[in-house]
Amino acid sequence: MQNTLWPQYSFHIALMEGRVVACAGAERHGQVIVVCSVAVLPPYRDRGIAKHLVSAVLVRARAEGCERAVLATAKCPGFFSRYGFSLVSTTSLPVSLRNSHTLTSPGMPAGVCMQCELK
Repeated sequence: MQNTLWPQYSFHIALMEGRVVACAGAERHGQVIVVCSVAVLPPYRDRGIAKHLVSAVLVRARAEGCERAVLATAKCPGFFSRYGFSLVSTTSLPVSLRNSHTLTSPGMPAGVCMQCELK
């Protein structure tokens, strides 16, 4: 059962100099989150901001009882492997996850995603 403390979608943002410079989100499906929308404006990259935001998303998911995290990325698999994510076929995911908004968005890689256990 989904915990009502965490809505289906949640976002973490980084503010610097009075503006949003980065974000990371999660789309919740029961005990699984789909990490989404990890982005940092170019002038603010290489400062560890994405690292802190992704960590915050995963810590929150664990605290809310999520057991697994999934994400789709074509650009940064090395970055996410630091958090325990590994490549898997999307066919190994339940249909509800394969049909999630994030994994079916235009521009997402087809057939491959990453996942990690949050225990």
